[in-house]
Amino acid sequence: MSGELVPARLPFFWLNAVLLFGAIGAVGLAASVTFDRLTPALGLTVGFTVVSYFLEVLGSLWPDAQGLQRYSVFHYFDAKQVLEGNVEAGNLVILAAVGAAAIAWALAVFPRRDLAAPS
Repeated sequence: MSGELVPARLPFFWLNAVLLFGAIGAVGLAASVTFDRLTPALGLTVGFTVVSYFLEVLGSLWPDAQGLQRYSVFHYFDAKQVLEGNVEAGNLVILAAVGAAAIAWALAVFPRRDLAAPS
């Protein structure tokens, strides 16, 4: 079994995983900056993650719903393909773009928040 895993492929697997969880974390950051309370920010982040995972599972189980998988961030994390050596740069770019868009949203919204002046 250990002969099947090529250690040179692990950095690509790590990068793909970091981009996936970074994209979800960036959505959480954007939600946190957008709302001033914990509950809506947490709900939006968990909702994004659950809906994204649901679309991926639904598309894998139901052939008519395969088109919905491209709207899931989990669709762009294919551990088996990466560990077999088939790294698709497009998957990494899409995950990085989702994270960058969420961070851009957070940077645009944060300065507009009504922060109290120091006393």
